[in-house]
Amino acid sequence: MTTAAHRSQRRPARRRSGVLVSVVALVAALLLGSCSGAAPPPGTGEGDGFVFTIQAMIVALVVACAFFMETFTGTVITTALPAMARTFGSDAVHVSVGVTAYMLSLAIFIPLSGWIADRIGIRRTFLAAITIFTIGSVVCAFAPSLSFLVAARVLQGIGGSMLMPIGRLAILRVYPREQFLAAMSTVAVPALIGPLVGPT
Repeated sequence: MTTAAHRSQRRPARRRSGVLVSVVALVAALLLGSCSGAAPPPGTGEGDGFVFTIQAMIVALVVACAFFMETFTGTVITTALPAMARTFGSDAVHVSVGVTAYMLSLAIFIPLSGWIADRIGIRRTFLAAITIFTIGSVVCAFAPSLSFLVAARVLQGIGGSMLMPIGRLAILRVYPREQFLAAMSTVAVPALIGPLVGPT
């Protein structure tokens, strides 16, 4: 009865965090999808300047959401480890593998992001990253076992590994050189907030 009670108390919280990340990812994907067509090369002044400004702002918002999701997910389960350990009938040390699996998959797959973007394009790579990340978040929210959770965290890490480097490329593509530093400084703020919000 005690184990069942712990599971019933922990699962809603874990599902809420997973669903929250999934919703943010879907919103980012929809915003990115609204930016149809290629942006004019930075600094050329081609096309309607107002439309280009709106598109650049949407891309910046999408990248900021992606940065937040990546850093938020890295620490979101840290304070929940004891409760999750009771849910899975294990101890916190074993459950912490979920944190390690995410960080390792990030480190392993980040170098591949540029190679993939060169072959299928920045936009497709970013959409694929958001899709993979969203699927991993949903699976994490409903993971029935620790092994399932770790596998889902690896899937999250694969998607998350492409969010930040490809996001930087997207910002570089739509912003002129003289505005790039200011744009990156702005979209980097959510990445700094994410690790603070995650444990709370």
